[in-house]
Amino acid sequence: MKYKALYSVLEKRMAEVSGFRYDDRSCWHLARPTYVDRLHSLWIIAVDPATGRQFWITHDGSSDFRISFRSIDEQMNNYGPTRDIRCTSRTDLAGKLQQLFSEPDTLIN
Repeated sequence: MKYKALYSVLEKRMAEVSGFRYDDRSCWHLARPTYVDRLHSLWIIAVDPATGRQFWITHDGSSDFRISFRSIDEQMNNYGPTRDIRCTSRTDLAGKLQQLFSEPDTLIN
């Protein structure tokens, strides 16, 4: 699987945290992706009540791996600034997401 490490992090989080969920809108697994699908191959939206954040996990083009996130309130509404973390590879993406789950205040400037 192309993003195995990332999906492992997401599945582990779902098993550990009540209310954690993610919506996978990715196109990488399509048998016949269109040009647009290939440009936006990874697109996952995750909600993590434990950290109080909503995450957008994307891979656009050849080397633009990114985790964006915002704070959420009790009704799961976004508020505050959006923060972006750029990653260098699929492995880096999975590692930084795991780090944001285990140490929520890290990687934030």
